[in-house]
Amino acid sequence: MIRPDKMKHALLVLHDIFVQARYRAYKLGDDKLIDLLDDAEILPVHIASDEDQTDDFRLGLESIAQRCDYLGFLERFDSIDPGTH
Repeated sequence: MIRPDKMKHALLVLHDIFVQARYRAYKLGDDKLIDLLDDAEILPVHIASDEDQTDDFRLGLESIAQRCDYLGFLERFDSIDPGTH
């Protein structure tokens, strides 16, 4: 956990990290990774928003799940108890 006063900052930093990773994937020419990171980079922004972005967040997860052929992301998000790793 991080302090609540740093939550929005942390999420926006994660967004910046995804943007940098996408740029590096672009330089390597990895189109699949670029597309994945393109979807992932906006997720922290949805979380940090002051408005309800739940549906947009879930749509982003759905896109990522389809790209990865892995529905575990959606199952965890939609579950009542997300569990732990």
